[in-house]
Amino acid sequence: MQEDIAKLSPKTTFIGGLVFGFLLLCSIGFFILLFTTLHKKDTTQKPAQVVAGDQVNNEPKEINFAEITDTDHIRGKKDATVTILTYSDIECPYCKTFHLTMLNVMKKYGDRIRWIFRNSPLDGLHQYARPEAEAAECVGDLGGNDIYWQYLDKLYATTQSNDGLDQAELPKIAEGLKINKDAFNKCVADKKFAEKVQTQALDAQDAGMEGTPYSIAISGDQKIPLSGAYSLEQVSQILDGLLK
Repeated sequence: MQEDIAKLSPKTTFIGGLVFGFLLLCSIGFFILLFTTLHKKDTTQKPAQVVAGDQVNNEPKEINFAEITDTDHIRGKKDATVTILTYSDIECPYCKTFHLTMLNVMKKYGDRIRWIFRNSPLDGLHQYARPEAEAAECVGDLGGNDIYWQYLDKLYATTQSNDGLDQAELPKIAEGLKINKDAFNKCVADKKFAEKVQTQALDAQDAGMEGTPYSIAISGDQKIPLSGAYSLEQVSQILDGLLK
């Protein structure tokens, strides 16, 4: 056999060596892969379950936000057992969805919870979100807390999101709620609530917001972040745990 191999041309010998080496490497690789597969542990993380008071599969994070006061817009009983504090952008489509969810939450739980709305306009995405937030604050100043919520509901119901609301509608919606047109226009032109809106936007960042909508369910010392447009079922699961 050695004589037969010796008779082969150098080119044939070289090609044969490459083929043999390739087959050898493939065989070694196959056995390494087989060994790894048989001994590999399952490192995948199952989706975190929503558990009131716990952060499943996540390290606890400190959540800090400005103190809730009478200057906040509160929906529901002020002494309710559970508070949901929401930071939102009026032109954000996910915020529009979550706003509807929270309206249904309020219907479902009534006086057992209170809902607080704070502004967090994302200027880089929605140029109309900040002026709409300031306009809503003007309505609240001129008409009171209940009228503020009615105006906010109307803005979310009217806009198609992503700067879809004609800004000429802002004073018209205010007038429809019996707000004096001249007083409203002056408040908006003077940017009376520009500082308040900016302060709330910065507070959202301190509270841990990475995108809108961002909410925090609060009961006593418990603070549970709700990052994103949670569904009614998801919010209910958290509230049911807190209200036990």
